[in-house]
Amino acid sequence: MTDIRQLCCEKARLRVSDSKIVCPRHASVEVRHRIAAIDTRAPEIGIPAIQPAQGATWSMNYAWPYGSHGDLGARERLIEWASKRRLTWSKKSRCFHALLFGSCAIRDCSVSDSRGVPLLNEVTGLGLDARWMDHVTLWERDKIPALLLSQPYTDASDVRDVLTLPGPQSALQVEILDRGWHTPAAAYLGFRLDERVSPAGSVPVCSSCRSRRSRHWQVHRTTLDWLCLSCWGGDPYDVPDGCEYKSGERREMRRWHALAVAFRGTASTDKEIAA
Repeated sequence: MTDIRQLCCEKARLRVSDSKIVCPRHASVEVRHRIAAIDTRAPEIGIPAIQPAQGATWSMNYAWPYGSHGDLGARERLIEWASKRRLTWSKKSRCFHALLFGSCAIRDCSVSDSRGVPLLNEVTGLGLDARWMDHVTLWERDKIPALLLSQPYTDASDVRDVLTLPGPQSALQVEILDRGWHTPAAAYLGFRLDERVSPAGSVPVCSSCRSRRSRHWQVHRTTLDWLCLSCWGGDPYDVPDGCEYKSGERREMRRWHALAVAFRGTASTDKEIAA
């Protein structure tokens, strides 16, 4: 909750320091120069401009991501962070589907599918809590999704204690920092993809009969071998809990298999990997 003593007056909206929030009337020349300097660099990282008819104000000429829209210091940290990593803000869905496959077709993914966290956990064993996906932004490099960033209000050490980080050979790498460009109370969880996963997924070939035709497929969770429905011999809709095979329809299993191949790796240490 904001301390009323930090406000210059009741119209204060822009935080300019840890102890000061100002309005246009009480904004100093220095503050206005800082705003102008940051606005000049906003297009470099893909932040779209706001037109006067769309509600642009003295301090909000660009559509800054949540967490930096009302905080001048956060905008400055964001600019330096994105520029250093050669990243630009993405308009695509802020979820793991967009990061992994390049796009997302799930409506209201953040609500209906928790931004793809269940799929990611099942394939990788990461152990990510969906509640840690807060203040999420997606970032691109050369117009390709490269980094999904979450900055939740939690202690970074709690996240480190829970996650089983991917091995060095995994396509997905995770960076955990005590603070990002958001507020000091927010941790930094960066999910970086080093290898693009095909949206179509892997091509199934039965390891027993070598058939490529089956509506339903089973994949061994350890060896990642395929079994067609005929060789499986069971009901694909009645797979017992704890079964060593993952079962599903062709499209679903092609993606699952492709992710499993890309992310296979041994658990690594808690080393922070620069994005």
